[in-house]
Amino acid sequence: MDDESVVMIKDQHQQADLVYLVKQATTSLRLANAGEIGENVFNGRSVCLWMLVNRKSLTKLSDFKSFHLLDALNDFKKAAVALNLTPEIWINLEK
Repeated sequence: MDDESVVMIKDQHQQADLVYLVKQATTSLRLANAGEIGENVFNGRSVCLWMLVNRKSLTKLSDFKSFHLLDALNDFKKAAVALNLTPEIWINLEK
């Protein structure tokens, strides 16, 4: 975390793992919104979900071809907005 952002790093080995990891991040945001994990945990301007993905290429998120993943990312966005945070998604591909 820096002064402006909270970064949540998720490493994925299979696509099902990535859905689970995005849901974990969303749960963290919801718990923070409910006051369950302490004050000022997410006190910056944005929250970033940084995904380390085992893929050679990716042009857009829909290239994952997973409704469950896209739905999980949408839930992440809603949870971030509920905390008045700007949601960001960073993706690093396997080299």
